[in-house]
Amino acid sequence: MSSRPSPHSRRSVFGGRFVYGALVLAFLAAACTGAGDQVGGAETENGASVLGTTTVPDPEPEPEPEPAEETTTTETPPELNGSLVVTGSNTVEPITAAVIEGYRERQPDVLITMAGTGTGAGFDDLCNDPSISIVGASRPINGSESASCLSSGVQPIELRLARDGIAIVVHNASALQCLTYTDLYALAGPESTGLTTLEAVGTLAAELGSTTAWGTGDVALVAPGPTSGTAGLFADEVIEPIALSRGVGKFFRVDNRSLDSNAQLVDAVATDPAAVGIVGSSFASRSSTAVRMLGVSDGAGCVIPNDAAVVAGLYPLSRDLYLYVDGASEDPIVADFVYYYLNVALRDAVAAAEYVVLSAAEQAESVARWTNR
Repeated sequence: MSSRPSPHSRRSVFGGRFVYGALVLAFLAAACTGAGDQVGGAETENGASVLGTTTVPDPEPEPEPEPAEETTTTETPPELNGSLVVTGSNTVEPITAAVIEGYRERQPDVLITMAGTGTGAGFDDLCNDPSISIVGASRPINGSESASCLSSGVQPIELRLARDGIAIVVHNASALQCLTYTDLYALAGPESTGLTTLEAVGTLAAELGSTTAWGTGDVALVAPGPTSGTAGLFADEVIEPIALSRGVGKFFRVDNRSLDSNAQLVDAVATDPAAVGIVGSSFASRSSTAVRMLGVSDGAGCVIPNDAAVVAGLYPLSRDLYLYVDGASEDPIVADFVYYYLNVALRDAVAAAEYVVLSAAEQAESVARWTNR
């Protein structure tokens, strides 16, 4: 999987003679014809099927878009003194950490504390803790959370930061290659509690209509904690539709191994050939070489969560990452930090965290949301 800095423009260098230029153009044209999707199917030695997977090629680099008009570092910041606490999503935490590093130079007398508590816990902080006005989120705020905030006088402003995917990761020794939503429900849903072998999970999946051959061996689910936005979005997208149709609750199997951070999840899979983990795709792609990401299909074919697939919306478990801020806050530190976050630091921070950078127009939407609050 490729790294995530914004694409840079490339210029062809031609000599002074027409023939040399033509040769260069011919070479470039020949090189471009090799790009394309890789689709195939096979069966592994232990019987697990390898469904056809699509690896979406990374797009050709385009000229760097002009930054949004609001993006500027020429303003003179106010001199502030005080503290700020930011909580919420572990997935968003690396972006915010990069922003904080630069903000300390802008406001050396402001102490910022950051805690990755999970998206759900972050929304609870925003709605109920007067000392917290900024939280990261890996899913949108839901209706009950929004109502809780509004009843407390908090006006949650949603600011989109970046794009990512939810990856299914396995140990390199695993024979699994691609799973459908039905397979994922059979692995992670409430009816899979107590199923500890690939054969047992495969039987449930087949009962639900899957044709995937799971092979043999042990299997164990490693999942984010219940307050995680990653877990919440996975439950909404994958577990809930099938669970409702079968009259069972929308929750993960109760015997899954629940871990609080992306790093812990990847480490757990890297050390256990039977483990299947659920983690952010950007984090998974830059982590242990002992794990790999599976293709996922929602019925339209299996897709590996690389940057191109996430940007194009072809990977079914793609998602946006957010910052939520209390629009009613009158704290000048909150206002200055969010201004710096969106207008000065965002693109570099997202690239440093190796997530997919928003377009200039998308970034401008977040700037406008905050400016016009």
